[in-house]
Amino acid sequence: MARDPDASLAARRSAIHAAFDPCNALRAQMTIVASRGLVDPSRRAYFDLQEFGDRIAEGLRLEDPEYGVRRTRHDEVLTVLIDAMRQDLDGG
Repeated sequence: MARDPDASLAARRSAIHAAFDPCNALRAQMTIVASRGLVDPSRRAYFDLQEFGDRIAEGLRLEDPEYGVRRTRHDEVLTVLIDAMRQDLDGG
């Protein structure tokens, strides 16, 4: 949606919410079954992605400077989660 200059705000919201909807179940699953050390990083990744999607639904475009900043931040949040998951798999 960030690449589509012609999308209406309603279309953006609908597409972003539809794409994000499966994340709700995954968040609940991580909270229930993941090791304690993974819950907080997964929660941060979930809420950061939700916030990023909300900004895109509000009209944030790929060429906006804020997009790059938010994308970089989300990549950093994901890196923390991935590192925590690898550490958990390695046994701590």
